[in-house]
Amino acid sequence: MNREEAIAKGITVQDIKHNMKRRCSWHDYHRKGTYMLTLVVDGRIPLLGVLKGETEAIVEESELGSIILNEEIKKIHQFYPTVDVWKVCIMPDHIHMIVRVNGDMQLSCTVTTQKKKTSVYVKNGWIVENEEVYL
Repeated sequence: MNREEAIAKGITVQDIKHNMKRRCSWHDYHRKGTYMLTLVVDGRIPLLGVLKGETEAIVEESELGSIILNEEIKKIHQFYPTVDVWKVCIMPDHIHMIVRVNGDMQLSCTVTTQKKKTSVYVKNGWIVENEEVYL
């Protein structure tokens, strides 16, 4: 589903202004450390799940949210051996992760563009499997 379709279905889609003010200008993020990351779905479309519950908020994961949580996040360590994912919290339109970088990362590891095969990702709001993408 694209942005217009989500709005037509009554899903609240919020525009956000991106800024990097939450980053320390003096810190080198290639260095060893523990980091809290937030990854947000473009347009904040709730593709990853639905909030449920009367007295306690619970996220019921969508198919995509479940695949990301149970399969894709586990692959991070394969691509970045110095990175361990400690905790993950999936919300309907974003993901929080606490990751540990166990050693300084090479600049080439974080900046280069490499052709990779992914098993699943979102393209225009749809789950796409086994298509080559550029990271």
